[in-house]
Amino acid sequence: MAEISGPEMATPAESVTVTPDGRRLLAVHKDVIRIWKLSDRSLERTISLDTALSLWIRTHAIDISLDGKLLAVATGGTLVRMWNLNTGKELFANEPTHQVAIRSMDWSADGKYIASCAFDGKVIVWDAQTGEVLNQFIYSKGTANLRSISFSPNSRFVAAGGNHFDDKSYLGGLGVFKVWDIITGKQVREFQHTEGTYDRFAFSTDGRTLIVALNSNKSIASTGASFSM
Repeated sequence: MAEISGPEMATPAESVTVTPDGRRLLAVHKDVIRIWKLSDRSLERTISLDTALSLWIRTHAIDISLDGKLLAVATGGTLVRMWNLNTGKELFANEPTHQVAIRSMDWSADGKYIASCAFDGKVIVWDAQTGEVLNQFIYSKGTANLRSISFSPNSRFVAAGGNHFDDKSYLGGLGVFKVWDIITGKQVREFQHTEGTYDRFAFSTDGRTLIVALNSNKSIASTGASFSM
């Protein structure tokens, strides 16, 4: 196991990810993104963030396009920003659309879309080239703890889930995940669990099955469940 350390890592990394080719590690700190070469653990590039946006709230979401060329980061909690990883050039920063911190983002397999979800109960699909909002879906009109989002392999469907509540408590709640068709804008599936939270998702390679990790209040271990699409 290798370790990356040094004065550059003095401040905590809030989010980390590895490029699809496995060659670079990206670490998002409160005011900078650092890109490391894993071959020799050297610092390749830094990308400065707007500290006015990033100092007061943790960066929850970061994702890289499947071709490894583009980086999307939720900074300031509600703002999605895009960079070219090879040049370090910022391509766009969209207008904040979520009311609270973005918890998760995902790229579509065809690279055309980015989906985001947040505690405000919204799922938003963006144009990955322009940052334009293409569709919005309401997960819950009340208090929602959206934790994860995922596109289907054919980029047609987006699934999101966590749990939502009848009151303002962030404890307990009904575990719910939903699936939408981004072309028609219609919800096509909904699954509920009364004793846990849907934490993570993974579509099968043929896109017909969605594997869901359930974090049950009665068990520390997560359990898996599959649902036919």
